[in-house]
Amino acid sequence: MVTTRARAAETGRSRLEAVFDASFRRLVGQLYGVCGDLAEAEDLVAEAFVRAADRVRQFEATDNPEAWLRTVAVNVSRTR
Repeated sequence: MVTTRARAAETGRSRLEAVFDASFRRLVGQLYGVCGDLAEAEDLVAEAFVRAADRVRQFEATDNPEAWLRTVAVNVSRTR
């Protein structure tokens, strides 16, 4: 039996996967402009997606998931 919470988490992961497919490259390009290092930009964007997966409900509630991810990635870059 699948619980409502489990279904919600699965829906969140599906949305996250769709956003990943649509925006990973664009986000990496934008973060490259911030940090000037391609590998670092990829790491920052990957970290943003990990945080989105950890906070599926918050990610699901956002109107603009790409902007949410960009903000997280930029904030992570500031703490490195």
